[in-house]
Amino acid sequence: EQRNYSEKIAASIDHEIKKIIKRAYKRAWRLLADQRALLKKVALVLIKQETLEREEFEKLVKSYVKTQAE
Repeated sequence: EQRNYSEKIAASIDHEIKKIIKRAYKRAWRLLADQRALLKKVALVLIKQETLEREEFEKLVKSYVKTQAE
């Protein structure tokens, strides 16, 4: 594919993309770490029954959020 920009611009674009990906990775990791207890609860339910309907999932999340707020 032909490009209409220099190697310097390409390197700058690559650098910015890497920064964006690194920030997104850190944010995703932090979100998962912060919600580890909820993820464990969901995993335990899935181990027992293999599937989880949307309503069941929402109920599980709501009960977790309510417990955390208290």
